[in-house]
Amino acid sequence: SVPVTAFGFLGDRAAAPLTVQAGAPIGVEEGKSLSLVGGDVSISGRTMTAPGGQITVTSVTGVGEQTVGTRPAGSGVPPAAHGTIQLTSGATLQTSSQTGPAGSIFIVGGKFVMDHARLEANSEGAMPASLASGVADRAHISVRADEVALHNGTSITASTASEATA
Repeated sequence: SVPVTAFGFLGDRAAAPLTVQAGAPIGVEEGKSLSLVGGDVSISGRTMTAPGGQITVTSVTGVGEQTVGTRPAGSGVPPAAHGTIQLTSGATLQTSSQTGPAGSIFIVGGKFVMDHARLEANSEGAMPASLASGVADRAHISVRADEVALHNGTSITASTASEATA
């Protein structure tokens, strides 16, 4: 077995900044996940989609361990320090689906700034009862940050239309 430090994890180096600039949409297939994990994270003018899946954006600026949700008990590794996540200039994170329940969006950082940006997890259209019953468990938006700033027409929406339930 190889120690995780061999892959650059848990070493003494801070995570590098991650910048996603304006351009063509970035997406994954229905039900798949898209994760961005780096130092300070900036997404500007780009749409990122994971229909019915999950989008996770995490800013980690210090040495430590980061999970989505709570830190595992007894891991022995302190939680990582968090940096800044910025969504600007029309940036959109979207897990909306027209064929089933929307997916979830998780944001974890020290400071979260949205300026003319959107988070969307919308379930649309008719879906079988087997899928509709799981909407409340899957389709949500979670923001964990010490400071949150929303500016200039920013929107955060989670909704259900037609025969699905929210």
